[in-house]
Amino acid sequence: MSRPHSPGGEPAESEATGARTSLARTARMSVDDSGHGGRRHRRWLTTGILGLATTAVVVALLTPGTPPGTLLEHRPAPAFQLPKLQDLTQTVSLADLHNRPLVLNFWASWCAPCRREAHTLERAHQAVGDRVVFLGIDHQDGTVPAIDFLHEFHITYLSGYDPEGVVAPRYGLIGLPSTLFIDPHGQIVERVTGPIDAARLRAGIDRLLAVSRGTAPSTDRANTERHGP
Repeated sequence: MSRPHSPGGEPAESEATGARTSLARTARMSVDDSGHGGRRHRRWLTTGILGLATTAVVVALLTPGTPPGTLLEHRPAPAFQLPKLQDLTQTVSLADLHNRPLVLNFWASWCAPCRREAHTLERAHQAVGDRVVFLGIDHQDGTVPAIDFLHEFHITYLSGYDPEGVVAPRYGLIGLPSTLFIDPHGQIVERVTGPIDAARLRAGIDRLLAVSRGTAPSTDRANTERHGP
């Protein structure tokens, strides 16, 4: 990953120091149901506290965990349990989805590229039916704007609600949106950073279905991270 630069073009502080500074600032940013958290994120993104010169992805602030950018393909997907965004009195966990192929999408209502891919994900979910599970994880968001996002794009699959952003670091994510393909054995097959298009999403789903049928072992996948368009 190239060295981050500030909006004015001057080299930013070191990655480690910049990350610590950004994380400290993020810790002071509360997320509430009024949607103020989303507006804070937009201001943060606009001022460029954390930038990536090599991608057009909206970057999410991640708390300490797996180092950002770590490739987790062919490793077990890290466990999590979160409240369901659609019903905060219930939870959803990775264990609930054991033995089923999974498309796991990290998103937020304040993430502009997430809006670009929302219809694509919902259409694919409708097309594959119950052969592949779709699950969103709403990252560092307010409940009101997040629910509005689901309604706006007619999202029918479940999302876990992660206002503190604890799950994304476990997966070594570097930005939003990010989509992971997880096979029925719980192994990460592929990760796509950035808005995913229909062709790439279809290819990932086809790989998951092939693994489910036993016609393509997941260990044969290329261990590379892919970026959206």
